[in-house]
Amino acid sequence: MEREKTIFSNVVNSENIMTELFYNLLVYKPFRDAFLELFLSKDELIYFEYDHFETQYNLINNLGRPDLIISNEKYEIFFEIKIDDIELQNSQPKSYLEYLCRESGVPNKLLILLVPKNYKFKNEWKLRIEKFDNEHQEKKVNTLFCFWEDVIEIIERYNLNMLSQIFSEFLELLKMWYDPKTITFNYKEVTHMFLDEIPKITINLYKVVDKVAEQLGKLYNISTSKGSKGYPEYSIYIKDKDGMVILYFGVWYDFWFKYKKPLCYGVNIKKYPSDVTNKFLKIHGNNIIKEDKWKLAWIDRDIIEGTFEGEEDCSEKILHIIKDELSQLIE
Repeated sequence: MEREKTIFSNVVNSENIMTELFYNLLVYKPFRDAFLELFLSKDELIYFEYDHFETQYNLINNLGRPDLIISNEKYEIFFEIKIDDIELQNSQPKSYLEYLCRESGVPNKLLILLVPKNYKFKNEWKLRIEKFDNEHQEKKVNTLFCFWEDVIEIIERYNLNMLSQIFSEFLELLKMWYDPKTITFNYKEVTHMFLDEIPKITINLYKVVDKVAEQLGKLYNISTSKGSKGYPEYSIYIKDKDGMVILYFGVWYDFWFKYKKPLCYGVNIKKYPSDVTNKFLKIHGNNIIKEDKWKLAWIDRDIIEGTFEGEEDCSEKILHIIKDELSQLIE
Protein backbone atom coordinates (compact mmCIF):
# COMPACT_ATOMS: atom_id res chain seq x y z
CA MET A 1 0.00 0.00 0.00
CA GLU A 2 1.78 3.06 -1.22
CA ARG A 3 2.02 6.01 1.13
CA GLU A 4 3.46 9.35 0.10
CA LYS A 5 6.41 9.92 2.40
CA THR A 6 7.11 13.44 1.21
CA ILE A 7 5.40 16.12 -0.83
CA PHE A 8 8.38 15.93 -3.19
CA SER A 9 7.84 12.27 -4.09
CA ASN A 10 7.51 11.80 -7.87
CA VAL A 11 8.02 15.55 -8.29
CA VAL A 12 11.74 15.92 -7.71
CA ASN A 13 12.85 13.36 -10.26
CA SER A 14 15.72 15.00 -12.12
CA GLU A 15 18.92 16.89 -11.53
CA ASN A 16 17.51 20.18 -12.82
CA ILE A 17 14.42 19.98 -10.62
CA MET A 18 16.52 19.20 -7.55
CA THR A 19 18.78 22.16 -8.36
CA GLU A 20 15.82 24.52 -8.61
CA LEU A 21 14.32 23.18 -5.37
CA PHE A 22 17.63 23.57 -3.58
CA TYR A 23 18.01 27.10 -4.93
CA ASN A 24 14.50 28.03 -3.77
CA LEU A 25 15.19 26.71 -0.27
CA LEU A 26 18.25 28.94 0.00
CA VAL A 27 15.89 31.91 0.29
CA TYR A 28 15.62 30.94 3.97
CA LYS A 29 18.56 32.60 5.69
CA PRO A 30 19.05 29.95 8.43
CA PHE A 31 19.42 27.27 5.76
CA ARG A 32 21.50 29.51 3.48
CA ASP A 33 23.94 30.36 6.27
CA ALA A 34 24.17 26.74 7.41
CA PHE A 35 24.95 25.65 3.86
CA LEU A 36 27.55 28.39 3.33
CA GLU A 37 29.29 27.35 6.55
CA LEU A 38 30.14 24.05 4.87
CA PHE A 39 32.81 25.83 2.84
CA LEU A 40 33.13 29.37 4.25
CA SER A 41 33.86 30.84 7.67
CA LYS A 42 31.11 32.45 9.76
CA ASP A 43 32.80 35.82 9.33
CA GLU A 44 32.29 35.60 5.58
CA LEU A 45 28.52 35.07 5.73
CA ILE A 46 27.80 38.81 5.94
CA TYR A 47 28.82 39.15 2.29
CA PHE A 48 26.03 36.97 0.94
CA GLU A 49 22.39 37.63 0.10
CA TYR A 50 19.89 35.43 -1.71
CA ASP A 51 20.12 37.74 -4.73
CA HIS A 52 23.73 36.59 -5.18
CA PHE A 53 22.54 33.07 -6.07
CA GLU A 54 21.48 31.98 -9.54
CA THR A 55 20.88 28.70 -11.34
CA GLN A 56 21.81 27.48 -14.83
CA TYR A 57 23.86 30.59 -15.64
CA ASN A 58 25.52 30.57 -19.07
CA LEU A 59 29.16 31.65 -18.89
CA ILE A 60 30.66 33.82 -21.60
CA ASN A 61 32.67 32.31 -24.47
CA ASN A 62 30.74 29.03 -24.19
CA LEU A 63 32.61 28.08 -21.05
CA GLY A 64 29.77 26.09 -19.62
CA ARG A 65 26.70 26.48 -17.46
CA PRO A 66 27.20 25.79 -13.74
CA ASP A 67 24.13 24.36 -12.05
CA LEU A 68 24.32 26.94 -9.28
CA ILE A 69 26.48 30.04 -8.85
CA ILE A 70 27.09 32.56 -6.09
CA SER A 71 28.40 35.81 -7.45
CA ASN A 72 29.09 39.20 -5.90
CA GLU A 73 31.92 41.75 -5.77
CA LYS A 74 34.08 39.56 -3.55
CA TYR A 75 33.16 35.99 -4.43
CA GLU A 76 32.46 33.80 -7.41
CA ILE A 77 31.48 30.25 -6.46
CA PHE A 78 30.40 27.64 -8.98
CA PHE A 79 28.52 24.42 -8.16
CA GLU A 80 28.22 21.37 -10.34
CA ILE A 81 25.37 19.30 -8.89
CA LYS A 82 24.83 15.57 -9.34
CA ILE A 83 22.06 13.64 -7.61
CA ASP A 84 23.31 10.20 -8.68
CA ASP A 85 26.03 8.61 -10.81
CA ILE A 86 25.58 10.82 -13.86
CA GLU A 87 28.84 11.04 -15.80
CA LEU A 88 30.82 14.25 -16.08
CA GLN A 89 30.65 16.07 -19.37
CA ASN A 90 33.88 16.19 -21.35
CA SER A 91 34.24 19.91 -20.59
CA GLN A 92 33.73 19.52 -16.84
CA PRO A 93 35.32 20.95 -14.83
CA LYS A 94 37.89 22.38 -17.28
CA SER A 95 35.59 25.04 -18.73
CA TYR A 96 34.59 26.29 -15.27
CA LEU A 97 38.24 26.51 -14.22
CA GLU A 98 39.13 28.38 -17.38
CA TYR A 99 36.45 30.95 -16.69
CA LEU A 100 37.44 31.39 -13.05
CA CYS A 101 41.11 31.74 -13.99
CA ARG A 102 40.75 34.04 -17.04
CA GLU A 103 37.43 35.85 -16.89
CA SER A 104 36.56 36.26 -13.24
CA GLY A 105 37.94 39.40 -11.61
CA VAL A 106 36.86 38.77 -8.03
CA PRO A 107 39.43 37.91 -5.33
CA ASN A 108 37.71 34.78 -4.00
CA LYS A 109 36.98 31.91 -6.39
CA LEU A 110 35.73 28.45 -5.59
CA LEU A 111 34.50 25.42 -7.54
CA ILE A 112 32.38 22.88 -5.68
CA LEU A 113 31.04 19.49 -6.72
CA LEU A 114 27.82 18.75 -4.80
CA VAL A 115 27.24 15.00 -5.01
CA PRO A 116 26.41 11.90 -2.95
CA LYS A 117 29.39 10.62 -0.95
CA ASN A 118 29.52 7.48 -3.06
CA TYR A 119 29.46 9.39 -6.36
CA LYS A 120 31.16 7.14 -8.89
CA PHE A 121 33.16 9.83 -10.70
CA LYS A 122 34.73 11.73 -7.77
CA ASN A 123 38.18 10.47 -8.62
CA GLU A 124 37.74 11.42 -12.28
CA TRP A 125 36.81 14.96 -11.19
CA LYS A 126 39.96 15.17 -9.07
CA LEU A 127 42.18 13.87 -11.86
CA ARG A 128 40.82 16.44 -14.30
CA ILE A 129 41.44 19.24 -11.81
CA GLU A 130 44.99 18.03 -11.20
CA LYS A 131 45.60 17.96 -14.95
CA PHE A 132 44.31 21.52 -15.31
CA ASP A 133 46.39 22.74 -12.38
CA ASN A 134 49.54 21.21 -13.83
CA GLU A 135 48.90 23.05 -17.08
CA HIS A 136 48.04 26.37 -15.37
CA GLN A 137 50.37 26.52 -12.40
CA GLU A 138 50.36 30.31 -12.33
CA LYS A 139 46.61 30.42 -11.55
CA LYS A 140 44.80 27.97 -9.35
CA VAL A 141 41.20 27.82 -8.17
CA ASN A 142 40.18 26.32 -4.85
CA THR A 143 38.05 23.23 -5.38
CA LEU A 144 36.27 20.93 -2.99
CA PHE A 145 33.54 18.35 -2.61
CA CYS A 146 30.26 18.98 -0.83
CA PHE A 147 27.95 16.04 -0.17
CA TRP A 148 24.21 15.66 0.08
CA GLU A 149 24.86 13.82 3.32
CA ASP A 150 26.35 17.11 4.62
CA VAL A 151 23.09 18.85 3.75
CA ILE A 152 21.20 16.22 5.77
CA GLU A 153 23.53 16.86 8.68
CA ILE A 154 23.09 20.65 8.74
CA ILE A 155 19.30 20.43 8.52
CA GLU A 156 19.31 18.15 11.57
CA ARG A 157 22.02 20.04 13.43
CA TYR A 158 20.13 23.33 13.23
CA ASN A 159 16.72 21.66 13.67
CA LEU A 160 15.45 23.19 10.45
CA ASN A 161 13.17 20.19 9.99
CA MET A 162 11.53 21.07 13.32
CA LEU A 163 11.02 24.71 12.38
CA SER A 164 9.48 24.19 8.96
CA GLN A 165 7.40 21.45 7.35
CA ILE A 166 9.11 22.25 4.06
CA PHE A 167 12.50 21.31 5.46
CA SER A 168 11.03 18.28 7.18
CA GLU A 169 9.80 17.05 3.78
CA PHE A 170 13.10 17.94 2.10
CA LEU A 171 15.04 16.10 4.78
CA GLU A 172 12.84 13.04 4.31
CA LEU A 173 13.53 13.12 0.58
CA LEU A 174 17.29 13.36 1.09
CA LYS A 175 17.25 10.52 3.60
CA MET A 176 15.27 8.33 1.25
CA TRP A 177 17.92 8.92 -1.40
CA TYR A 178 21.17 9.14 0.55
CA ASP A 179 20.66 7.71 4.03
CA PRO A 180 18.94 4.35 3.56
CA LYS A 181 18.46 2.17 6.59
CA THR A 182 21.10 -0.48 7.15
CA ILE A 183 19.74 -3.95 6.50
CA THR A 184 20.70 -6.45 9.22
CA PHE A 185 19.27 -9.68 10.60
CA ASN A 186 19.37 -10.90 14.17
CA TYR A 187 19.96 -14.53 15.11
CA LYS A 188 16.27 -15.36 15.46
CA GLU A 189 15.45 -13.84 12.08
CA VAL A 190 18.21 -15.77 10.34
CA THR A 191 17.06 -18.99 12.00
CA HIS A 192 13.48 -18.49 10.80
CA MET A 193 14.61 -17.42 7.36
CA PHE A 194 15.92 -20.87 6.58
CA LEU A 195 12.81 -22.73 7.69
CA ASP A 196 10.27 -23.79 5.09
CA GLU A 197 7.39 -22.30 7.11
CA ILE A 198 8.25 -18.72 6.19
CA PRO A 199 7.88 -18.95 2.40
CA LYS A 200 4.89 -21.27 2.88
CA ILE A 201 3.13 -18.68 5.03
CA THR A 202 3.76 -15.91 2.52
CA ILE A 203 2.71 -18.00 -0.47
CA ASN A 204 -0.52 -19.06 1.25
CA LEU A 205 -1.36 -15.46 2.16
CA TYR A 206 -0.88 -14.55 -1.47
CA LYS A 207 -3.17 -17.42 -2.45
CA VAL A 208 -5.85 -16.04 -0.13
CA VAL A 209 -5.63 -12.63 -1.79
CA ASP A 210 -5.70 -14.25 -5.24
CA LYS A 211 -8.77 -16.37 -4.47
CA VAL A 212 -10.66 -13.42 -2.99
CA ALA A 213 -9.73 -11.34 -6.04
CA GLU A 214 -10.86 -14.10 -8.39
CA GLN A 215 -14.29 -14.41 -6.77
CA LEU A 216 -14.85 -10.68 -6.33
CA GLY A 217 -13.82 -10.14 -9.94
CA LYS A 218 -17.17 -11.63 -10.96
CA LEU A 219 -18.96 -8.74 -9.25
CA TYR A 220 -16.53 -5.82 -9.13
CA ASN A 221 -13.64 -4.29 -11.00
CA ILE A 222 -10.39 -5.31 -9.33
CA SER A 223 -6.90 -3.90 -9.62
CA THR A 224 -3.92 -5.63 -8.04
CA SER A 225 -0.74 -4.22 -6.56
CA LYS A 226 2.58 -5.59 -5.42
CA GLY A 227 3.56 -2.21 -4.05
CA SER A 228 6.25 0.23 -5.05
CA LYS A 229 9.77 0.92 -3.91
CA GLY A 230 9.78 1.09 -0.13
CA TYR A 231 6.10 0.14 0.21
CA PRO A 232 5.77 -3.64 -0.29
CA GLU A 233 2.32 -5.19 -0.45
CA TYR A 234 0.33 -7.94 -2.14
CA SER A 235 -3.11 -6.49 -2.38
CA ILE A 236 -6.22 -5.69 -4.36
CA TYR A 237 -8.22 -2.49 -4.79
CA ILE A 238 -11.94 -3.08 -5.28
CA LYS A 239 -13.84 -0.58 -7.44
CA ASP A 240 -17.51 0.25 -7.91
CA LYS A 241 -19.30 0.38 -11.27
CA ASP A 242 -18.01 3.93 -11.83
CA GLY A 243 -14.40 2.84 -11.38
CA MET A 244 -13.99 4.44 -7.96
CA VAL A 245 -11.97 2.42 -5.45
CA ILE A 246 -14.13 1.64 -2.43
CA LEU A 247 -12.13 -0.95 -0.50
CA TYR A 248 -8.57 -2.13 -0.06
CA PHE A 249 -7.70 -5.70 0.92
CA GLY A 250 -4.46 -7.60 1.18
CA VAL A 251 -1.06 -8.03 2.75
CA TRP A 252 0.45 -4.66 3.64
CA TYR A 253 3.86 -5.51 5.07
CA ASP A 254 4.34 -2.33 7.10
CA PHE A 255 0.97 -2.88 8.73
CA TRP A 256 1.74 -6.54 9.35
CA PHE A 257 5.07 -5.69 10.95
CA LYS A 258 3.70 -2.86 13.09
CA TYR A 259 0.43 -4.39 14.27
CA LYS A 260 1.07 -8.15 13.88
CA LYS A 261 -1.90 -8.46 11.53
CA PRO A 262 -1.04 -10.04 8.16
CA LEU A 263 -4.33 -9.34 6.33
CA CYS A 264 -6.12 -6.02 6.49
CA TYR A 265 -8.83 -4.15 4.64
CA GLY A 266 -10.00 -0.58 4.74
CA VAL A 267 -10.48 2.82 3.13
CA ASN A 268 -8.39 5.80 2.20
CA ILE A 269 -10.20 8.80 3.68
CA LYS A 270 -8.43 11.20 1.31
CA LYS A 271 -9.18 9.39 -1.95
CA TYR A 272 -12.21 7.15 -1.55
CA PRO A 273 -15.81 8.49 -1.82
CA SER A 274 -16.85 10.19 1.41
CA ASP A 275 -20.10 8.22 1.67
CA VAL A 276 -18.08 4.99 1.53
CA THR A 277 -15.52 6.08 4.12
CA ASN A 278 -18.27 7.33 6.44
CA LYS A 279 -20.09 3.99 6.22
CA PHE A 280 -16.82 2.14 6.91
CA LEU A 281 -16.26 4.21 10.05
CA LYS A 282 -19.85 3.65 11.17
CA ILE A 283 -19.58 -0.12 10.64
CA HIS A 284 -16.37 -0.52 12.63
CA GLY A 285 -16.59 2.29 15.18
CA ASN A 286 -13.47 2.35 17.30
CA ASN A 287 -12.39 -1.13 16.22
CA ILE A 288 -10.07 0.19 13.51
CA ILE A 289 -6.46 1.24 13.20
CA LYS A 290 -5.57 4.66 11.85
CA GLU A 291 -2.45 4.56 9.69
CA ASP A 292 -1.60 7.76 7.85
CA LYS A 293 -4.59 8.53 5.59
CA TRP A 294 -5.96 4.99 6.00
CA LYS A 295 -8.63 3.56 8.29
CA LEU A 296 -8.15 -0.19 8.52
CA ALA A 297 -9.80 -3.28 9.90
CA TRP A 298 -8.19 -6.72 9.82
CA ILE A 299 -8.81 -10.43 9.55
CA ASP A 300 -8.80 -11.77 13.08
CA ARG A 301 -6.46 -14.55 14.08
CA ASP A 302 -9.29 -16.93 14.93
CA ILE A 303 -10.56 -16.76 11.33
CA ILE A 304 -7.29 -18.23 10.10
CA GLU A 305 -6.50 -20.31 13.18
CA GLY A 306 -9.84 -22.11 13.01
CA THR A 307 -8.86 -23.69 9.72
CA PHE A 308 -5.42 -25.00 10.56
CA GLU A 309 -6.72 -28.56 10.87
CA GLY A 310 -7.88 -28.36 7.29
CA GLU A 311 -11.56 -28.35 8.25
CA GLU A 312 -12.30 -25.40 5.96
CA ASP A 313 -10.60 -23.23 3.38
CA CYS A 314 -9.93 -19.98 5.24
CA SER A 315 -10.18 -18.02 2.02
CA GLU A 316 -13.91 -18.82 1.93
CA LYS A 317 -14.41 -17.28 5.36
CA ILE A 318 -12.36 -14.25 4.41
CA LEU A 319 -14.22 -13.87 1.12
CA HIS A 320 -17.50 -13.83 3.04
CA ILE A 321 -16.17 -11.08 5.33
CA ILE A 322 -15.08 -8.89 2.41
CA LYS A 323 -18.30 -9.50 0.48
CA ASP A 324 -20.35 -8.53 3.52
CA GLU A 325 -18.23 -5.41 3.97
CA LEU A 326 -18.77 -4.38 0.35
CA SER A 327 -22.53 -4.93 0.51
CA GLN A 328 -22.74 -2.56 3.48
CA LEU A 329 -20.51 0.06 1.87
CA ILE A 330 -22.48 0.32 -1.38
CA GLU A 331 -26.03 -0.43 -0.20
